[in-house]
Amino acid sequence: LKAWAPARAASDSERILRQVRGLLNKLTPENFEKLFTKLVESITTAEVLAGSITMLFEKAVAEPIFCSLNAELCLRLSKELPELPPSGGDTKPMTFRRVLLNTCQEEFEGSLQGLSNEDAEDKEDENSKAKRRMLGNVKLIGNLFTRGVINQKIVLVCVQQLLGGELGVHENC
Repeated sequence: LKAWAPARAASDSERILRQVRGLLNKLTPENFEKLFTKLVESITTAEVLAGSITMLFEKAVAEPIFCSLNAELCLRLSKELPELPPSGGDTKPMTFRRVLLNTCQEEFEGSLQGLSNEDAEDKEDENSKAKRRMLGNVKLIGNLFTRGVINQKIVLVCVQQLLGGELGVHENC
């Protein structure tokens, strides 16, 4: 008879990630400082860091109107959160900035490959979703660049890929 009861978190990390999701959903310019402090206090392990970045990235891509606020959050978190020990077979320390950039890159490259040139109706909806995600990602990347979270080299690579063969633009344009 406990079917109605909420599922219990299997770990502390899952419980903390649920709290992080709640904080991200409540984030506004007015309560930014208060929620920022709570986020910094919550993100203490590599698992929570990775999960938090995934949630933040998904929120930023799904709601591009808030990209500026989310980019400011990324900037502040990248400065405030400590390096965490490498996870898995990695040798480099895990930092907010590094994980965020890897997430943006994977999404960007995946979006470019996900766009289809087919005109079938079932592909139209998929292409529309892929284009919205790409737009959200590009807006986030642009906002991260203006705040100095990512450098010019990364933006140039993105622009080159956007203007590359997928769009039919010649290199010498």
